[in-house]
Order: sequence, then C-alpha cells, then structure tokens
Amino acid sequence: MPDHSAALGGLEQVAQLYDVARIGRAEADALKAMTEGNWDKAVDAYQRIIDLDPNLSIGRSGITNAQEHKRINALINAVLAQPQRLSDPRLFNDAERALVSAQSLTSKPTAFGDAIDRAEELLEQYRTPVAVSLVSDNTIEVNVSNVGNLGRFNQRTLTLRPGRYTVRGSKIGCTDIYTSITVLPGMKPIEIFCTDPLR
Repeated sequence: MPDHSAALGGLEQVAQLYDVARIGRAEADALKAMTEGNWDKAVDAYQRIIDLDPNLSIGRSGITNAQEHKRINALINAVLAQPQRLSDPRLFNDAERALVSAQSLTSKPTAFGDAIDRAEELLEQYRTPVAVSLVSDNTIEVNVSNVGNLGRFNQRTLTLRPGRYTVRGSKIGCTDIYTSITVLPGMKPIEIFCTDPLR
C-alpha cells in the first residue's frame, strides 16, 4: 500500500507558501494604500491578511492604524472646512487633540501632510485672543454666543478667540437684534442698537 504522507506534506508546504505569498501581496497593497492616503483600501488589504491568518497581528494592528488615519484625516478636513467653529473652546480643544494625533501618525501622504500644516497654521491664528469692543446704549440686554449674557452697557471690551459669533440684543418694545460677527485681529467696534421698534 503506497505511502501518501510525503505527497500530502508536499501539498501542505505548497499551500503554506501560497498563503505566505498572498499575505505578502496583501501587505504590500496595504502599505501602498497607506502611502496614497486611501485608508479604506488599506483596511480591505489588511482584512485579506486576517482572512488568511487571523493570528497575524499585522492584520489587526494594520486595520486599527488605517482606521485611525481615516478618523484623524476626517477631523482635520472638518477643521479646515469650518475654521470659524474654532471660536467654540470645546471644538478648539478637540481640534488641538486631533492635530497632535495627526502629527504622530506614521503615514502622511502629500495631501494629508499639507492639510495638517494648514490646520496647524489655523489653530495658531485662533489660539491668540482678540480684543473686541461692543458699543450699545445701556438699554439693550446683550448676549454673545460661546460667552453668555453681558447685560446692559454703553461700551464693553471682550477678549475673544478668533472665529464666528452671534450677538443678540434684546430690548422691550424692540425687535431682537441678531448680528453675526467674525472676530479677527484689528476689527472695528461692534454697534448694538435698536433700529426696528415693535409696531
């Protein structure tokens, strides 16, 4: 009776070499996708490694790494798309944390690296508070978004982080006043007066 163990062993060795080659190709595809900033494609490639051998840590850690790159990339792009929202202290702190995480990431394709640099410049600009002068007539209750109620005054100076704010003025017998302002260095005083009495 012929002994097939040698043949079977040979087939197993061929199968193992085939899997090693496929893992190598998947890893190469993943690394290429990471350098191109195609995070979803990198996740798919690392998943192919896990499908071939769930015990390989390179697949699991690779997926985690690619997903983190995708998450931080989305956060940085959100900061660049709406920089005026950095006037909100909570969002500014979130953006700062995202920037620190972005700077520590291993793969920085050109577009991603440029976005990180632009976000860093923006945060530096928004980090420096600006003196904003508000002028009223001591009869209007003034409220500023992200600041709160300021009460009534003739003139008041606030130190605000650059960004977009909404100023609301309320006075009995007058339509509420809403003014959207963009705080930037060197801006003129903001006037808050009742110009539309209730009829």
